Amino acid sequence: MNGLKISFFGGFDICLGEKSLDMRTSPRQLRLLSRLILIGERTVDKRELADLCFGYGGYTGRHEASLNALNALVHRLRETLSRLHPDLADSIIYENGGYRIKFPIGVTTDTCDFEALGSRALGSTDLSEAKKYALEAISLYRGEFLGGMLYDAYVRSLAEKYAAMHMRLVEFLFRILRSDGDHAEICRLSERAIAISPLCESFRYEKLLSLCDMKKYAEAREFYDATALLFAQKLSIAPSERFRMLGERIPSVKENGVTVILSPQMSEKIPEIRRALSNITGLDEKRIEILTKR
Repeated sequence: MNGLKISFFGGFDICLGEKSLDMRTSPRQLRLLSRLILIGERTVDKRELADLCFGYGGYTGRHEASLNALNALVHRLRETLSRLHPDLADSIIYENGGYRIKFPIGVTTDTCDFEALGSRALGSTDLSEAKKYALEAISLYRGEFLGGMLYDAYVRSLAEKYAAMHMRLVEFLFRILRSDGDHAEICRLSERAIAISPLCESFRYEKLLSLCDMKKYAEAREFYDATALLFAQKLSIAPSERFRMLGERIPSVKENGVTVILSPQMSEKIPEIRRALSNITGLDEKRIEILTKR
């Protein structure tokens, strides 16, 4: 039997060879399984697991019902795991008033690999080696850690930790690549980072800077305007002064007009958006054309 591969970034996935389990239709099983895996081989008290999976909080009137429901959930999860391999049904063990998980085969997780590679990258004194490890690490970070479970404080703390390491690794790579003059690679990495964190201005700044360094001014202007509009729509703020100052470096910013296309739902905010774009770009409001989709 081959080892298990478990992914937490960008959606939970558990694979054994060519077989995998889709846990999206079983959110409670996913909560239970992910907590047992993340906690290692330590035993988790039944009351904690019952509260996690059913949200009863141990209230007296429903306490016994929640524990019974947990036992039934564990039974269903064992059946689910057995679809990958019959031996996996015995992975969930009851002891000392709680449950723990111990797989009978080797397990690799993207989170452990991400942390190990990230630590090696940031701790290496060899820049080529550090670059290699950092690229491998960020390739594993395919999206938010268990994004559908951020209401759980334990999951949220881990998600914040991994997001912070991803940010640190990407910025570390940007510094190396900028010293190498590899603006195209910076642009590629920033686009990937933006796809994961669309509202992170730091990633957007690096893409805009790389486009300017490559003298792709038309693309830079389009990206700058799109960012300003996104921030106005989603955050009701303008980009930072640093971002706006970089925008001023784009040639012909004073000579060209701007055309923005909005959804019909945004039509009532046209005057407000036009004023915001005028402040950001330095253009007269008359030179900002705002259209709405039909």
